[in-house]
Parts: sequence; C-alpha cells; structure tokens
Amino acid sequence: QYLSNLGVSNIESNHVKYHPRVYSSEDKCFHPALITNIHNKDNETKAIEVTYLDRHSNKDDGLKVNPRVLGTKSKNMTLFNSGENSQITIISTSIENSFVIRDNTQSQFDIINVNHKNDIQNIPEDTIKQKVIISLSKDNTHLTPDNVEKITNSLTDREIIYVSDNDIEQAINTLQKEMNKDH
Repeated sequence: QYLSNLGVSNIESNHVKYHPRVYSSEDKCFHPALITNIHNKDNETKAIEVTYLDRHSNKDDGLKVNPRVLGTKSKNMTLFNSGENSQITIISTSIENSFVIRDNTQSQFDIINVNHKNDIQNIPEDTIKQKVIISLSKDNTHLTPDNVEKITNSLTDREIIYVSDNDIEQAINTLQKEMNKDH
C-alpha cells in the first residue's frame, strides 16, 4: 500500500520486501515496514534498511529515525533493477524513488540504490555503464565540490548527469534522444 500511495504499480523486488511486524527499539512497538537488502557487489547482505510504516501504510513520521539502517551501509548498495539498456545506469539515493524510476522507465535501465550520496563514489566501476544519471533526493541533494570530484574520479570516462528526483524523466529522455542520433 505504501508504494501504491507513491504511484508505484510494480512493487516486486528481489531486494525490498514488506513485513507486517518489525520491532522498533525507539518506541518499543511493532510496525509494518519495508525492508531493503543492502549488499556488496557479490550480493552478500551487509545491512538492511527498515522503513517503518503507520497503520495507514504511510511512512511513520512519529519515529525520529526512519528509515533505520542496521549493519554497514557505507560502501554498499542495492542493485535494484537490471535493465536491457546497454548504455545507461541510474543511481538513486532513495529506495522509494528507485521504484518510481523503474515504473516510469518500464524497467529499461540498471538502477542502483545507495543510502547516501557519499556512497556513490564507492560503487564498483564494473557495475556502472557508460552514461550515468545520478538522481539525488531526501537529505542527499546538496553536493559539495569534494563530492563531485570524488564521484567524477571514481567514474572515469563516463558521462555523468546529476538531477533531482523531479527531473529524472527529462534527463532520461534527453540521453535517449542523444543515443538515437548517434545510431
């Protein structure tokens, strides 16, 4: 229901699951929740992200820490979608936006989710295609010059486009038009 409220129609995911009762140490209660598997490039789970929901299937804003990450998220990721497009990878900083992006692009593109903008520079180079769209959201919208330099250095010889989650569709359309001109 939570993802449906965000306009997501395809809620299937190998790395994100719903659970009806997840304990929160913050309020000592059980909540419905989305659980995201955060893993390394070998698909070994290194952490989970728990997004607690309220009884109306909305994100529970009554909790101070939501989502909560258990384990080591740093330098790890969620390979959210493997698409058929051979040239574009989309990197998202929000699991909810990863669902929306996949829906809006009919699952055409690889989508990698990281929990923080600082983790973008740690994504293994062999998992990223030639053209990269980085969709920033939540608390990850402000990139410092240091962030940009580290990301650029880690993604050498790649075309990188930074967008807010509101501009993702326009960036994808622009890249696809450019690719069609080249062929």
